[in-house]
Amino acid sequence: KNIFVQEVARGGGKVVGAVAYSEDQTDFGKEIKAFFKIKTVKSEDSRKGAEEEFQAQLTVDVLFIPDTYDRAGMILSQMAYYNVGGVTFLGTNAWNHPDLIPTARKSAEGSIFVDAFFKENTSPLVLRFVEGFRKAYQRDPETLDAMSYDGAKLLMDILLSKTVSSPSEVKEELLRVQNFKGVSGLKGFAESGRAIRKLSLLKVNKGKIELIPNQ
Repeated sequence: KNIFVQEVARGGGKVVGAVAYSEDQTDFGKEIKAFFKIKTVKSEDSRKGAEEEFQAQLTVDVLFIPDTYDRAGMILSQMAYYNVGGVTFLGTNAWNHPDLIPTARKSAEGSIFVDAFFKENTSPLVLRFVEGFRKAYQRDPETLDAMSYDGAKLLMDILLSKTVSSPSEVKEELLRVQNFKGVSGLKGFAESGRAIRKLSLLKVNKGKIELIPNQ
């Protein structure tokens, strides 16, 4: 949470609040109504009689939901029920799943999230990997498959092109790599061992998950 707040502030934004909920929760009405200060009003409809309508008293530009696609989908659909609009929803790589949209439906439209790998990417590098993976395993590759492939390929490239005789020398060679072109966006490794990669920025557009171009 603190890191997120710091990064938002660094970009000129402001976090106005945060809400916690339990891991097995499926009804988020209480949290939504409290955070957005939802006001209940009566609407007279001659066909249906009096009905409840909801009005949000608090507005925000974006809402970050760091959860899995199924729970995020439930939250988004319940946001729509309580008439929370004008919000761009942000997520993590855990949103990159085809069942996000059937769960959230139209509420997911315009949502933005990231992942290390996007199998619908039309770059020649990714197209070749996806085609080869499908031929070998008769299924589509997932993010972990792409990351494993990149790690193995990078290590193989080093072993085939360099003379290394110890684990420490392998580590040194790995740290020298800064421009590796991986299907999962892998570019190299930092001194700490953390992977340096370019993430794919994704968006729900017209009911489909698409890659945002020109990143």
